[in-house]
Amino acid sequence: MQPIERKSVGQAVYEQMREALVSGEWPKGSKIPSENELTKSLGVSRLSVREAIQRLSSIGLLESRRGEGTFVCEYPTSNFINTMLPMLDFDTENSVFMSEFRQIIEVGCVKLAVDRATEEDLALLETNNEKLLAMMEDYQDDDAYITRISEIDVEFHFLIAKATHNPIIVQVYEAMQPVWQREMKEIIAELKSYGARYYHVEILKALKARNKDKAVSIIDAHITNNINSMVNKRKAQEG
Repeated sequence: MQPIERKSVGQAVYEQMREALVSGEWPKGSKIPSENELTKSLGVSRLSVREAIQRLSSIGLLESRRGEGTFVCEYPTSNFINTMLPMLDFDTENSVFMSEFRQIIEVGCVKLAVDRATEEDLALLETNNEKLLAMMEDYQDDDAYITRISEIDVEFHFLIAKATHNPIIVQVYEAMQPVWQREMKEIIAELKSYGARYYHVEILKALKARNKDKAVSIIDAHITNNINSMVNKRKAQEG
């Protein structure tokens, strides 16, 4: 940490503290210097330091514990996403963009899950798949039914994320679940049915066979199909 010179003092304090986090000078889980210590080392007011801590806390990089001090968050990803999500406007176009983002995440998850999924992971996916297929036997054009189907569908993909055994991926996926569930609900309601009956079965087969190319191909086609459905819906609405 160095004394602050020119530029906006508040912004400069924030940037130096953020750099201390990114560089590992303040390791995850560690307690950062007190406000008094930071005020002296940076040569700024206590207010500037406090504002920087509040900004870093608001995006999930720091957390304050009453009577203990301020600590670096272990895995700040989900807190950051939860802060960002309310600012997004989830119209049809952004739903497509979000699905493209999801496609990148899902393909990466499947690649790792093929190598890392345990027998327990595969058993959970099997149970989820059986539950989904049973519910799909008799499609119902009912909001409660569609909501439940979308929950089970997104849970299948979350189980794949968990099978990567990567805590950052799991936290990102967990934070994004409400968004992707809403997206899936809209797709199911629009099409009155959907492709999970085929895709989920084939993805699970590929995972069990440890066939990475097949698993990637299926998950990519699955989400591409969803994206195309949303694009066609928008075109139809626009006439």
